[in-house]
Amino acid sequence: MYGVGLVVAVVVIASAHIYAATRRDGSHRECSEWASRHDVRFVRKDPSLATRWSGAPFQATGQAIDVLSGWTHQSNPFTAFTDQSSSGPETVRVAITRLGLTALVPELTLTIEDVETKIVKFFGGQDIEFGNHDFDRRFRVQGTDERFARRLLTEPVMEWLIRHGSSLIPLRFTGSDLICWTPGRIDPPALWRRLDRIDEFLALLPPEVLGKPPSDPPTPDPPPDPPMPVHLTEDVQTTWEQPPFDMQ
Repeated sequence: MYGVGLVVAVVVIASAHIYAATRRDGSHRECSEWASRHDVRFVRKDPSLATRWSGAPFQATGQAIDVLSGWTHQSNPFTAFTDQSSSGPETVRVAITRLGLTALVPELTLTIEDVETKIVKFFGGQDIEFGNHDFDRRFRVQGTDERFARRLLTEPVMEWLIRHGSSLIPLRFTGSDLICWTPGRIDPPALWRRLDRIDEFLALLPPEVLGKPPSDPPTPDPPPDPPMPVHLTEDVQTTWEQPPFDMQ
């Protein structure tokens, strides 16, 4: 009886490993084929990304797999990948989307206000409130520079986040990157929609706060040249000075 149980256990474990490997290979293949159709670079694994950031949502033992990189429709550089780590028998995966910024910015994180964050606030957890009741009720904003947060999250930006933010948040500004994440693997077919939404969000942010020069106003057309003065020739002047016919 013991031998039968051991055989069953071995079969179950082997089947689980085969299933995981098949699914992993399928994910690699899907990302690779999608990248080739959309002029996007794909690598199966990039060890440099595992140590580039720390803090949420990155895991201490994570590794970056199914890495896609390129340019958004608004010419912002992006990297998207699955951050995968194993904790005992469980494998944890987080789909990361990162867009590059033009300058270093203070740390700022936006998360959804839920029961857990409300409990944290009740026991003294700090966040930044903006006086917009709907925004403050829905989102929790934490950062190292409150002035930066208030300059960045203007009233139009907050109103946009109230309408569309659930598709992006949680999000985090860190260093020269904007990072969004969701549980699970990276989803290539949905990636462009997500990148377009992030482009839309970035376009609303005050450019000078992100280190971008403001857009130059259109240069007005130069005024037209003044009319050239008319210079009468000597012959014409002489003709006008003489009577056209004999007055006698």
